[in-house]
Amino acid sequence: MSATTSAAPVPFEGRPRGLPESVRGGRGRHRRSLREGIASGLLGSGGWSIVVATTGVNGLNFLFHLLISRLLGPSHYGALGAVLNVISVLAVPLGAVQLAVTRAVAPRQGRGGMSLGSLTVKAVLWGTGAMAVVWMLYH
Repeated sequence: MSATTSAAPVPFEGRPRGLPESVRGGRGRHRRSLREGIASGLLGSGGWSIVVATTGVNGLNFLFHLLISRLLGPSHYGALGAVLNVISVLAVPLGAVQLAVTRAVAPRQGRGGMSLGSLTVKAVLWGTGAMAVVWMLYH
């Protein structure tokens, strides 16, 4: 540095140019609208309850597998893993059935269409028939 420089720096006055206020960290229109949009739309109407419930289920699932793996040992825990995999594979078509039932019942609600009781009886009869057919094929 040179000792001959006697001019002191001038403090900045006015708005900086180039960046919008929301990027510079101010409380601009865009920042508020994003915050309000998240609070009222995505997580406002029951979204937080789903986030908390999903986190709780995942945490309990982790604890379950941690405890059961220690209690059962490797061979029995492997058998449990096989059973759980079969259940998860069967959950896919059952989820499709649930979606089909929901689509069939929802438009008829309020018009005296299909009741939940009759739908339950039909589902039990069809499920029992399907299990009987599978049992007869393999025995």
